[in-house]
Amino acid sequence: MPDIHEKTFVLDAIRSNRRRVFLAALLFFLIALIVVFLVTLLFSPEDMRWRVEMLIILAISTGVTLLAFPLLFYLGLRSSKDVFKRIFPPAILADIDMQKLVLAAEGVSLAAGLPVIGCRPVIMGGINCQSVGSNPDNAEILVSREAVERLDRGELEAMFAHEIYHILTGDIRLWALGTGISGAILLSQSSQRRNWLMPDLYDDPTVMQFNYHPVYGTLLHIIGGALSIILLPLWFAYFLAVIPKSRDHLADEHALLLTKSPEDVTRAIEMSDISRSRSSLWGGLFISHMLFNQPLDPPKGSARFFARSLNTHSPAIERAERIRNMG
Repeated sequence: MPDIHEKTFVLDAIRSNRRRVFLAALLFFLIALIVVFLVTLLFSPEDMRWRVEMLIILAISTGVTLLAFPLLFYLGLRSSKDVFKRIFPPAILADIDMQKLVLAAEGVSLAAGLPVIGCRPVIMGGINCQSVGSNPDNAEILVSREAVERLDRGELEAMFAHEIYHILTGDIRLWALGTGISGAILLSQSSQRRNWLMPDLYDDPTVMQFNYHPVYGTLLHIIGGALSIILLPLWFAYFLAVIPKSRDHLADEHALLLTKSPEDVTRAIEMSDISRSRSSLWGGLFISHMLFNQPLDPPKGSARFFARSLNTHSPAIERAERIRNMG
């Protein structure tokens, strides 16, 4: 069990990470809104920039982006546990495996100083687990049947300790929130289409046929393209800022702190990735691992650059070697 100084260090690191993530999210949303406003003003005709309709639509778009969508997303998070339970059906374990699962959950929860976190065996591909819930009080870890059957108790505890870090930080929820809101910013701009409906031109046959004047319709597409070009790299920057590769290193270090066993942590890392790497062809693996998890070792050549750059997890070999060096 970690001593009080080690636990304080980890909790401080978690709080620091949450502050950094919050600031990254806040900065991203402010920049995105400023970009939307400036691009809209830049490409809008001068006589339309300060029309009442323009200001009302901008206000509605901002309100939807900052208030309504996060509220809906928050309500969705509250039911996320039920959603995951429906996606992954429950698995039946032998009595000895079920006992091993319960003891591992109790041991790692005790080491973390938390209430016992429930662990539910489910039918999930490979040696894998997924944490759900918004805080330690209502969190639950869904663990694949293969993981319980093939890993020993120490390796299971290492895997659960890794997920407990994600539960404590809540970083994946902020990433999902950023993904949704960045999409909502673009979608909200579609409401500005009404801004290019010129009432004094409604009698024009062209307007009646296409529902908007072709000049202003072209401007709308220019604005949409400019926003897409500017916001796309901004979204990737946010994505990498909120879920950097260091996030998974911190989770591995948290597992090492709780288990005091570098062998169990490295074995759990390697077994998990090797198992998933055998589950499908490399092409599908590259796409899925690019945003969620890396295979044991990335490919060679140019694909290696993308595999290392466009992902949220470092390769398992690097993660395991880091833990061995720390141990």
